[in-house]
Parts: sequence; C-alpha cells; structure tokens
Amino acid sequence: MKVKTVFLELCTIFFASMLIAVGLNLFLSNAKLLSGGLTGISFLVEYVTGFNAGILYLILNIPLFILSYFKLSLKFTLYSILGSVLLSLFLFLTSGFKDALNINDTLLRGIFGGVLAAVGYAQMFKVRASTGGIDILAVIIRKKNPAVNIGDITFIVNLGIVILSVILLKDVSKALYSLMSMYITSVVLNKLIFGFNKKYLVLIITKSPEQIKEYILNVINRGVTSIESEGCYTKEKQNILYTVLDINQYVALRNKISYLDPNAFLSVMETRSVYGNGFSEV
Repeated sequence: MKVKTVFLELCTIFFASMLIAVGLNLFLSNAKLLSGGLTGISFLVEYVTGFNAGILYLILNIPLFILSYFKLSLKFTLYSILGSVLLSLFLFLTSGFKDALNINDTLLRGIFGGVLAAVGYAQMFKVRASTGGIDILAVIIRKKNPAVNIGDITFIVNLGIVILSVILLKDVSKALYSLMSMYITSVVLNKLIFGFNKKYLVLIITKSPEQIKEYILNVINRGVTSIESEGCYTKEKQNILYTVLDINQYVALRNKISYLDPNAFLSVMETRSVYGNGFSEV
C-alpha cells in the first residue's frame, strides 16, 4: 500500500472522528439525546451517573478490539482501534463545549447532530475503518452468517438502547427524538455511501430488439447488453436487453418502447449504486 494512500486514510479517520464527536457532544448530548450503538450506551450512562462518555466508550470497546483481532483483518482492526481512540479523545475534549451553541430546539439538535454524525461515519466507512462498537460485532456476525442483515442487528440494538433510556431517564419525548436522530443518521449515511442519484436496472423483452438497442446506444448514449433466452412456455428464442439508466433516461426509453413495441415486457429495479464504465469508479 502506498504511503500517500495510508496518510490520506489516516487523515480521513482523524477528521471523521472529530466530526462525529462534534455532532454528538455539541448537538445530541446537550439535549440529552442518544445516538446508536456503544456511543448511545456511553451517553446514557453519562446522563445517569455523570461518568464521561468518551472514557467509557473506549473501555467498552476493548473486548471488541480483541475479538476483531482474532476474527477480522489486521488493517480493519488497527483502523478501528485508531478511530475509536480518536473518537473517545474528541468526545472527552469537546465535552466542555456542550453549551457552546445556544440552540433550545431539541428537534434541531437531533437533526443536525444526526447529520454530522452520518457525514463522519460515511467518511470512516469509505476508508474501510470504523469507530468500533457495534460495527465490529455486526461485521463479525455478517462474516459468519452472510444472510444476516447488519441493518437489522443495528436496529435491534438501538431500539434496546432507546427502551432502556425511557426506563432510566423517564422521558418518552427524548427517546422519540433520539429515534428520529438515529433514523436521520441512517438515511444520510446510506445516501452518502450509495449516492443521491438513483439508478434503474431495466430488463426488456421485445419484438423490436434492434430498434431499441439502437435507441439506447445512440440516442440515450448508454450501454446495453443482449442476453440470449428462451421462453419456458412458448419455447420461443428471444433476447433480453439489459441496461442501467437514470430516471430521465428510463422515462425516455419507456416512452420510446411504448411507440416501437406496445407489447414489450419491462422489468425495472431500483439500484443503490452502480460502478464501472460511465458511472462511478469501482
């Protein structure tokens, strides 16, 4: 691995950790809201006992680091340790600035805290690192059982944290605001990772494949693949056209197909991300 690449990744982890800490301490913590995972547990303990969340977060991560060392790659483990230590450090350093922003609106604090945390987590994930916590546990579970949805694991853990906060803090409104903030973090994180521009995978079965291929290639200026197939009922040989389009291109193609072959069969699936020629780099 190139030294420059490693340096840029380390810088990304540094600034991402700082951004997450700012989002949590300056926005969520001041309003006694919770984030997800171990940070949420750490802040909940701080609200109840006064013990600093940054220090507790680092302590709670130690057994997960050991587990990661034996179960996951060395690079991921080292980067996660660095991310966790930096996040703990920044949480500790920024804890004295919780009242720096004069915002009395809990809703605004939940929204902006969630967005800032999401931006930080997205940058962390892009360099294949994490801030430890539930991320490590989820990756280990997913590695052992690929059928398990990491989002489901995170949701169950976060729901448990929110329910526990209602019991300990006896404030349902804060729990609901926390859920909202967690949801915002999840949505923004997915958008930052997979992109804001949706793409659509289109499969076409038509009697006019040549005309449609010509339209896709020369008018829409998008690639198309022809797949040989056979109808199971009719035993008729035919070609399925496969292409990936943005929303404007899809609408134009659908209108053209309705003119060329009104009896064509279209199957359209929304895709989160597309990599390769003509789209994002792999």
